[in-house]
Amino acid sequence: MQRPYFGATCPSDIKVYADKAKNYTTVNWSPVVATDNSGVVPNVTKYGVQTGNMFHEGRHVVIYNASDAAGNYRICKFHVTIEGM
Repeated sequence: MQRPYFGATCPSDIKVYADKAKNYTTVNWSPVVATDNSGVVPNVTKYGVQTGNMFHEGRHVVIYNASDAAGNYRICKFHVTIEGM
């Protein structure tokens, strides 16, 4: 069996500015979807702040870990950086 696959759904690093007069903003990205050659949907565990939530100034790591029934896994990892205005 092969490892799960995120394809183009694993975002690149995201860099945005905080809302005016604030040190945070809401960040969204498209759904991260894992597939597996077995046809069974892999188990996906998320770490870090999730899409649609507030991110404060700084650099944040977001990780999606997909694992299949055979014990194979693949990680989708990217950073969300919020810069002050």
